[in-house]
Amino acid sequence: MSRLALLLVVLRCNLYSVVAKFQKKVDVETPQSKYAYATIFYDSHASSDRQYFVGARTALKSVQQTNTNYDRIALVAPDTSSSYIKDFESDGIKVKTVGDDVPAGHHSKDFWLSYLRVALWSLQEYDKVIFVDSSTLVYRSIDDLFGCGLDLCAIFYKMEEFHTGFFVVKPSSGMYESHSRALTRAERKNELTSAYQFMNDLYPTACDSLFYRGTPESVRNFNRIDLKYMLNHFYFWETLSFTPLYAKSVEEVRGISFVSGTSLIRPWNWWCYPYMDKVGDWISVRNHVESIWTYWGCLLALAVCPMLHLALSYLSAREGCQRHPSLIYRGGKAFIEGMPSLLRDFFVGLVPLVVGWSVILFVMLSVVLLIPVHVPSILGWPLFLSYFVMLTLHFGRFSMMIFGNVSMPQFHFSYVHF
Repeated sequence: MSRLALLLVVLRCNLYSVVAKFQKKVDVETPQSKYAYATIFYDSHASSDRQYFVGARTALKSVQQTNTNYDRIALVAPDTSSSYIKDFESDGIKVKTVGDDVPAGHHSKDFWLSYLRVALWSLQEYDKVIFVDSSTLVYRSIDDLFGCGLDLCAIFYKMEEFHTGFFVVKPSSGMYESHSRALTRAERKNELTSAYQFMNDLYPTACDSLFYRGTPESVRNFNRIDLKYMLNHFYFWETLSFTPLYAKSVEEVRGISFVSGTSLIRPWNWWCYPYMDKVGDWISVRNHVESIWTYWGCLLALAVCPMLHLALSYLSAREGCQRHPSLIYRGGKAFIEGMPSLLRDFFVGLVPLVVGWSVILFVMLSVVLLIPVHVPSILGWPLFLSYFVMLTLHFGRFSMMIFGNVSMPQFHFSYVHF
């Protein structure tokens, strides 16, 4: 019995020692990362915010897929919706709310997009920060850029202006305060036109800077970055294929920026795939961020389309719609028959053409505007084609009924008769 008691005492002591060692390991804090990747997101509480949010998550997800060990950060304004913050955090992204020191008052969207970039200099817990905006996609590791520049490193897509969607900054309280004062002054004088112009105004002599070559001797206060780190997607449009003009091979390209002068050409726009090269790569990364079931409303609309077609076919096949022309048709017929023969022949031939193309353009624009621009292409294109074909047929049928079927040629469609 004494041996059993002694054995229990020994086991208890061993158990306590194991638990103590485990707790000691848990209590050890993870070492602070010296570097970080950051993006920005401004919630203006508009429907278009969702597309830039999807782009920001996809950009940081592509960074994660390069197997980097550094932090990923999202800078947001104080009034950002909690749902956006939760989605960022679910991706393992650290969300930092900035702007508490911004003077009270109404500020434009350009102000906040500029300020969120300026706030990168306030991240003084990091030695260097690489900024990637919502229109970028990282293919391969770009960790070596953390050795670039004493203040700022950027890519030049134009001769004298650098790209403000991808750059490297060295956080500094002095630079943050200086840039913040410049931003407030520009807004007060109504000189703030865009974040792109403001950032370039901060560094008017940046075009004279030297390239960063990966060596300490090439580091300057401001450095240029080789284009292979973030190629402009427009470089591939001449051939519509991925044949980089500014890199020796495809393997040298580290990332792509889908920058453009219009919001109609963005990687999250459903109509940009498949004819925009490399958007498929962006979509493959996006699929790891959100599921297609997120857009259950669009899936429901796609399922309803066949039933809506049958309902409209039933209405168009009703006896009343076939045998009782409208007042517009009766008046139009009398008006056409009273024309001179030459003018009547011209009018009879022109109206169906005008009506037909007007119906097609009207339906096309209506369907495009009704579909959210940021839905996945695998869902956007079926929605567009199904509703475009259905509505074109039915709108064309009812439009030709207005003009009649005696004096003018018309389209003939097959309908389901009940």
